[in-house]
Amino acid sequence: MSAMKSLTDYEQIVTIKNRYGELIDKLVREPAAGDAAQLGDIITEDAVFDYFALLGRHEGRKNIVRLFEETLPSKNAWMWHVFLNPIIEISGDRAEGRFKLLAMSVRKDNPNVAPSTTYGRYVDQFVRGSDGRWRQSGLQFFNETIKAP
Repeated sequence: MSAMKSLTDYEQIVTIKNRYGELIDKLVREPAAGDAAQLGDIITEDAVFDYFALLGRHEGRKNIVRLFEETLPSKNAWMWHVFLNPIIEISGDRAEGRFKLLAMSVRKDNPNVAPSTTYGRYVDQFVRGSDGRWRQSGLQFFNETIKAP
């Protein structure tokens, strides 16, 4: 694989992760027509996202989109995500991405308090489809805001 091809793949994968954050924030704060479909478009049909104790395990594009289109907006008034220190390892049409997270949120049941902060690490899987586009196929979020038992 040429260095240019590898760099383009790297940039596309980082863009997918940033787009994921942008869209889930919008779906909570100010959803617009098409936001949920855009989120679904960057996720494979058979994706598995596991947030463990924080948000649970969600299998399949429909269930993952539902989490961000219905579940989180029903509890949160505002969210903000930023991903840091991307490390992307590409092997053919598969890739793994590791990202650090800093996120803030305000719950609907107490909208006048300062945002709560969540931080942790993502380990994500990506696949390149037959159309040449990368999509996210897996996600594990390790919440480091609280100490593990």
